[in-house]
Amino acid sequence: MRHSATIALALSAASLAACAGSPRTISDQYSTYTYEDYATAANNRDMKVIVRGTPFAMSQADFDTLVTANMEARGGNMGTNFTTGNTTNADPRYKIVWLFNGPAATQANELCKNPAGFAGQTGPATELHTLVAFCSSDAAASWVEGWLDGGPQGVPREGLQKLVQQSTRELFPSLGRDDPRRSGGSCGGDGC
Repeated sequence: MRHSATIALALSAASLAACAGSPRTISDQYSTYTYEDYATAANNRDMKVIVRGTPFAMSQADFDTLVTANMEARGGNMGTNFTTGNTTNADPRYKIVWLFNGPAATQANELCKNPAGFAGQTGPATELHTLVAFCSSDAAASWVEGWLDGGPQGVPREGLQKLVQQSTRELFPSLGRDDPRRSGGSCGGDGC
């Protein structure tokens, strides 16, 4: 009997360890979002990205590059250059704001209005909460919250990369939220 309990405990610990580092989006919301807005903002042009906080022991500039590189991996096929740097061809009406381990009660609209007013946690974190907003002027057209569990060594970089890619895909669905193709059929339920 004791041997069975030891095996069960080991299996339970192994399944918990397998979940660590697995990203999950916990909420996606679409206020005024339309795919046409995204196409206008993103088609063969720069899109301004503001990143607040970093869950790693790296400079904010290096972390910004990590985030934007993984956004481009999932940002669609529009030739978009997600950038935190200076830009001359971005549509000034649109921006994306990421908040990493910010205040728990952060609202996406407030994040769009005043990104500098929010400080995300800087430095290694054992878990990660993200809020990313696609802002049209000073209002959130769409936003996604995500979560990533880590461990004593912090959140895994690979898990963060997957979370950024998944969140970016959900931030910009090509079909409207109520379009029946998003829940199956030709779309396969992946937000197209």
